[in-house]
Amino acid sequence: MTLFQILLTVILIALIFLTARQESRHRKLHFLVALALLIGLTPLFGYFVVCLFPKRVKYLCTYCGNAENETSRCGLCGQQIDMSSFTS
Repeated sequence: MTLFQILLTVILIALIFLTARQESRHRKLHFLVALALLIGLTPLFGYFVVCLFPKRVKYLCTYCGNAENETSRCGLCGQQIDMSSFTS
């Protein structure tokens, strides 16, 4: 292998890893599943398959203002969250 081929392979692996990490944070999809889809399929087609998964819903805590909650209780203050107050 030439140096150019090695460099392209390293860049492709890094882009696949970063894409899987980014999409698994925003979608209801585990990181390893996203990584397997992106590696198993071609990266471009795998990205479209990953985009078919629904996005995570984040709820806003009315007590402390935390907008990073995905359950019915706030992760910071522990109060019950009104499930109708969600952020995008």
